[in-house]
Amino acid sequence: MKHLKLLWVLLLMLSSNRGFGQDECSFGSEEAADSLEHVLAAAPTCTKAADELSKCRWGSSADVRFASIVLEKCEKALLPKLTAAGKRRYQRERELCAYEYSGQEGTLYLSEAAMCGVFIAQRFEEKPSLAEVPAPRASFDCHKASTSLEKAICSDEKLGQADIVLARAYQPLLQALPPSKRSVLIRQQKEWRHRVERQCGVGLDPLPPRTRECVRKQFESRFTDLDGCSVGGPEECLRQRRDDAL
Repeated sequence: MKHLKLLWVLLLMLSSNRGFGQDECSFGSEEAADSLEHVLAAAPTCTKAADELSKCRWGSSADVRFASIVLEKCEKALLPKLTAAGKRRYQRERELCAYEYSGQEGTLYLSEAAMCGVFIAQRFEEKPSLAEVPAPRASFDCHKASTSLEKAICSDEKLGQADIVLARAYQPLLQALPPSKRSVLIRQQKEWRHRVERQCGVGLDPLPPRTRECVRKQFESRFTDLDGCSVGGPEECLRQRRDDAL
């Protein structure tokens, strides 16, 4: 969730610095897969295993197989440290990873979802207290919600989760753009939110079920769209959005 996905995968594939485990990454063969599995299983800690997979991820569905080894190692260390509430928070974060990429097609996104889960497990294992903090209701402070759309998001758990995932797709894309072009994406995002309010009829209180469903689908379409921008690069995404507006 914080990178140019395709570029990152290519750079990792070209990397020859393995650190712990092996001298270089290998890809594409069952022998290479077995070798990486051995390195991940032999890693002494969750962090070492996660770092190894980050350096030598394949960028394909094979990463699901590799990630399962890392997750088992991380969860063996993490879960005994968590309260029941902490375990629910951890599971929620894992579910958000799957949710973010559920609308995508292609093995690259299977890799993204798997790696997202690994990053969550690694982060929580390194600092278990994070799991004991109550999950946010949205990507912003709901006590400061002012617009009809913000109030709608904060009033519905599913809309709140969709908003969190959208922020996780939007912020890395924004940061990946040159500073001179970030204002374009910011403007597009504002325009998109205004369209959602109009098209879904946001404004009624309480929101009718049909309006809630409309907003949720719009958010899911938007974060799927933004995550897909990483394949062509953030500037290509901006060009596509301008073309769509014509």
